Amino acid sequence: MEKPRPNQEYRIAHIKAAVWTHADEDRTRTTVKFSRLYRKDGQWHSSNVFDVRDLLLVSELANAVHRQLAPVTTSVRDAAA
Repeated sequence: MEKPRPNQEYRIAHIKAAVWTHADEDRTRTTVKFSRLYRKDGQWHSSNVFDVRDLLLVSELANAVHRQLAPVTTSVRDAAA
């Protein structure tokens, strides 16, 4: 069985945001997971722990993802009302 994949992915440098959509009986939720990519012993890994130097990139990526998703989540919420 294939591993579930996010609906969308965004990336700035080594910081990645994975966007997931979850449909419940009464609503659809959108969640975002941030991770830091790094290479160790020739293999790619990810971590959800960020160095203080990564925080501006995390912030920039969060703003970019929000700008992309805010109109979508607002229109879904308004349609349900």
